[in-house]
Amino acid sequence: MAKRSPWCPLIVVAVALFVSGCGDSGGKDMSNLSGAWQNPSTKQKLSINLSSDKTTIILGDKTLSVTMKPLTSDSYSLRVSDASLGEKEWKLSRVWDDNGKSFTLKFEHDGQTETFERVKI
Repeated sequence: MAKRSPWCPLIVVAVALFVSGCGDSGGKDMSNLSGAWQNPSTKQKLSINLSSDKTTIILGDKTLSVTMKPLTSDSYSLRVSDASLGEKEWKLSRVWDDNGKSFTLKFEHDGQTETFERVKI
């Protein structure tokens, strides 16, 4: 029987810790932003669609084509170009709860800041 190196268990633990620590709460992964959201106080609805070739958001009853660019691991710049609204630069941020398992969205636009919660279906 071959003799095992005393380093083997240490290497296994180090790799496991490295792999588990590689992720963060959301990272630059925008996929968990897709879906339906609602401002709990105003009932304003926001839908984010990242699954198509064009990223779109629906704010109220208006569908807007946007370009999203990561600013940090949890904040994104939304560039909106719309005939009626003109050129806009908005900001969308994840705000994680204390245990880091769920988040709300902070949506900064046109001098306003709104909080949106995921709509449960």
